[in-house]
Amino acid sequence: MLAIEKIEKLKNDLLENLSNIKNGLLTIKRGIINDIDASNTLLKLVPQKERGLLAISRQQAIKNNIYSYLLQKREETAISSASTSADLRVLEAASSYGPIRPISKDYYMGGLIIGILSAVFMVLLKEQFKSKILFRSDIEEKTAIPFAGEIVQANSNAPIVIGEGKRTVIAEQFRSLRTNLSFMGLNEINKTVLVTSSVSSEGKSFIAINLAISFCLTGKKVALLEMDLRKPKLSKLMNVQREPGISNYVAGKATFEEIAKETTIPNLFIFSAGAIPPNPTELIGKPAFAEMIRKIKENFDYVIIDTAPIGPVTDAQLLKDFCDVTLYVVRHDKTPKAFIRMINELYLNKKFNNMCLVFNGLKKRGISFGSLNNSYGYGYGYGYGYGYGYGYGYAIDDDGNKNIARLKKFWKKFKRNMRE
Repeated sequence: MLAIEKIEKLKNDLLENLSNIKNGLLTIKRGIINDIDASNTLLKLVPQKERGLLAISRQQAIKNNIYSYLLQKREETAISSASTSADLRVLEAASSYGPIRPISKDYYMGGLIIGILSAVFMVLLKEQFKSKILFRSDIEEKTAIPFAGEIVQANSNAPIVIGEGKRTVIAEQFRSLRTNLSFMGLNEINKTVLVTSSVSSEGKSFIAINLAISFCLTGKKVALLEMDLRKPKLSKLMNVQREPGISNYVAGKATFEEIAKETTIPNLFIFSAGAIPPNPTELIGKPAFAEMIRKIKENFDYVIIDTAPIGPVTDAQLLKDFCDVTLYVVRHDKTPKAFIRMINELYLNKKFNNMCLVFNGLKKRGISFGSLNNSYGYGYGYGYGYGYGYGYGYAIDDDGNKNIARLKKFWKKFKRNMRE
């Protein structure tokens, strides 16, 4: 019984294997048939592709023949043209429009750039080796003295640049200076301003005159004292008689009413220097001088004292006790940098009351043209002398308008050359 079951099982396995082998053979047969069909299909396409290749070969042969024909004709035409044409032929008509080399525009532009760079270099080099104060930063870096204002360079030789209704830049700067002095403690109680500087030609009288006028414009009664007893110039600038004056009053040879001189400007009175004394320093220390200052303060709303510079003489320091605010004038391109240390020491040692600075005579930065020489623009300066080589005078360029006209003419010519 067991042997029959094994035989049956073996039979079934053999049949199953035979069936699998048969199926595999049938699959291979179908693949072969598919390959044969694909090959037959390709064989059928061979005549069609052969005809296409033949057509392409024919087109190639035709184009080769045409190309050869055209090359032959070109050579024949060239030979014919060479044998019949002239030796010379005009390709383009002659014309004239200026030189080909050098190109003027490039030279003009290059020259302009080099000129500008050279000018900048010259200015920077000149400023680097200047021994005079040129910028406000030169002072601020070495001292902590507050600035009360800045005054630009005046464009005329008149000592008065401020007035009723004037709205120029310099007039507004004096109004700003007047306002800033109030923050320094100047008022109708502390009313005295001392104006001084380091050396001559820094514009002390110019500052004092216009500052006094600015207070007069507010309706205040102002006394302007000419305390430069060694080399008085203020009375000459304001067209008033110098004698009798302060020295005459202190010597007992004039009354207070005689030395208080009214000017053409309303509310402005000038106390001139008077006769030049042999001992101006001792004159300031006399009781009669203190009495005069007391009377002036009683009769005027503000008192402005124009005194001598600090460098040559010490008159300004002797007036400290009579003044409430000290306005120290520093002038652009005039005050030596060496005096900055002295100015700072005066401030630190409190040699003056409420000391502040005003930067005077600010000029345009740059180089000069034509007759401007070494100036930076228009100037207005005052000198003293004192035996130190500083002379009184004005630094005015009368050819300013001519220089502007020359610059305009040069610019027009330059633009015309660039267009050409």
